[in-house]
Amino acid sequence: MASLFHLFLYITLLHTSINGFDGHSIKPPITARPYFSCGGGGVFRYPFWHQDQPSEHCGYPGFGISCGGDGGGPVLRLSGDAYSIMKINYSENTLTLRYVDINNGSCPRAPHGVTLDNSSAFSYTARNNMLRFFYNCTLYPPSLPSMECLRHGTKRSYVFMVGAVPEFDWSGYCETTATVPVIEKSVGGDLVDDFGRGIREGFELTWRSDGGCRSCEDSGGFCGYGGGDLHRNFFCVCSGGRRSSNCHDNGVVPINILQPNFAAIGTVVFGGLMVAATFFYFIQRRKIGLYKPVGPVK
Repeated sequence: MASLFHLFLYITLLHTSINGFDGHSIKPPITARPYFSCGGGGVFRYPFWHQDQPSEHCGYPGFGISCGGDGGGPVLRLSGDAYSIMKINYSENTLTLRYVDINNGSCPRAPHGVTLDNSSAFSYTARNNMLRFFYNCTLYPPSLPSMECLRHGTKRSYVFMVGAVPEFDWSGYCETTATVPVIEKSVGGDLVDDFGRGIREGFELTWRSDGGCRSCEDSGGFCGYGGGDLHRNFFCVCSGGRRSSNCHDNGVVPINILQPNFAAIGTVVFGGLMVAATFFYFIQRRKIGLYKPVGPVK
């Protein structure tokens, strides 16, 4: 009987390991990040998502990319303004952007300043310099060099490093101003000559993990959103497409996941006991047959 008991225990454990705990198999975290093709702009992946896909998406709010839209390439919007994506480094969480409607000539003009919302997951990297442009000034300090290629009659335009703008009523005498980030190495010591290259080569941003996504990502899943209010309609996409608030409760497997499936175990044990009872019954019948009394010899 001891050997039978070991057999039933082995069958029970085997059945449980195959079917998992709590009626489901414990699957490993997702390893492949969601990705999508963006026409000639290449392939992009989580946390970015296709702006033109259905109402549900897997990625961060504000990280939607428009493909083949403004300018014909991949476009990201910051505070309502469109910027072309030049490069993304997923290992460093950085991306390089530039104005969509900028010309590639030697004398481009920044159409507007770059603005990041306070709630944005994006921020400037330390590899940027901030430039301050003043366009079409009717009055100006005569000793300062202007951007000759942007000169219109008596109106002149100027550029300075932020923090090094000369004292003058620039906003009072210039038509427009713009604060523009440029990659530091793209501009040398002479901004009047190098500003065009700086604008063409764009600026660099970094992104941080979305606050609502951290527990989901720490548990091995990806953040998803759906409907109109992206911040409210949150779900965590786990292995096999399962959705939850997170996959493993902030990286720790919950106790209820480790609870055995008692119904499955009970079924296996009951079946095993029935087999054992049947086997025992036939053994006993055989023993009775062997010890049956012999009748008198006639």
